[in-house]
Amino acid sequence: LKPFLLKDFVQVRFFEFGTARGSIGRRPGFLRLRDMAPAGFWEPHTSSHDFCEENYRFTVFVAELLNSVSALPIAWAGAWAWARTPLPYRGWLRFQLCWLSFISIGLGSVAFHATLQRPGQALDEG
Repeated sequence: LKPFLLKDFVQVRFFEFGTARGSIGRRPGFLRLRDMAPAGFWEPHTSSHDFCEENYRFTVFVAELLNSVSALPIAWAGAWAWARTPLPYRGWLRFQLCWLSFISIGLGSVAFHATLQRPGQALDEG
């Protein structure tokens, strides 16, 4: 048998309405702390989509860290392209709107995947 580690387990007590997991009639026992994970910083989520990445897996402050990080190159590409546009064309509205759309979609995607809130979803779907 593995030795009992206090950091891995927590004692669960009965309440008048049942156990912490909601099943009535069980005796008090031990549950892993990861089964009782704390809620994330941005909960409750208001978006209508939730993707395949596990929420708050790496940190409680970012809902989908890998999706958020993978959207940063989109914003970076827009900023890089705007900076690399030749000076005579950089002030043209068509180029400004093109590169600003890349930046806003990238940052909107970061905001959406980090928070899973409806305003971020609107920016992501731009």
